[in-house]
Amino acid sequence: MKTNPVTALVKRELSLYLNSPLAYITGILFLLLSGWFFIIPFFLTGRADMRDFFTILPLTYALLIPALTMGQFAGESASGHYEILKTLPLSTGGIILGKFLAVLIFLILMLLPTLSYPLCISLIGTLDWGPVWGGYAGALLLGSSCAAIGLLCSSATDSQVTAFIFSAGICLSFALLDEMGVLLNGKARILIETLSTDTRFDSFTRGILDTRDLLYFLSADFVSFTLLREVLNDKN
Repeated sequence: MKTNPVTALVKRELSLYLNSPLAYITGILFLLLSGWFFIIPFFLTGRADMRDFFTILPLTYALLIPALTMGQFAGESASGHYEILKTLPLSTGGIILGKFLAVLIFLILMLLPTLSYPLCISLIGTLDWGPVWGGYAGALLLGSSCAAIGLLCSSATDSQVTAFIFSAGICLSFALLDEMGVLLNGKARILIETLSTDTRFDSFTRGILDTRDLLYFLSADFVSFTLLREVLNDKN
């Protein structure tokens, strides 16, 4: 049975991740950070919820996901692997989809061990699972947007370091917009908070599934993918 080219690309990218020390370092750092922000409120304050774990995710993602995406195009362009990739029966959209899905699957693998946190809470105390599932749904949407931005920055340069700096800077800026909003008043403050990923993600962590928040993250993906396609087409 012939393997779908996109599926083959996803498997290739996942294989590269699973054989990359950087990916393991990123995963370990994520689990250490997330574990710290779970243990502190749960064992020291006795709070039976996941709020602190989810609160830190926008900043954690802004630093760790760019590390996963920085070499997706920049590294391949520098080594010539991207030229080989273009000879495969894949459209530009197929290449983008394959690399994006690989990052998203690796992100899911990073999140899976953290499911032990709410399970631990539920065994000891009473846990409201609504905000937990909402938080994980938001975590995937937030991660997809950071991944899309990371892929875009990686495609725009041949330097992995430059790709990391730009993508981390963009993701951090959007995550901290709500903090900047406190310095403003009126419509300017509302606009800044509306564009903040932290504000949009917070709704999910409270168990509120608002279509406006869903559209926010999907729009971020769409804009990033549209620009990414243009960059890759220009390279071709």
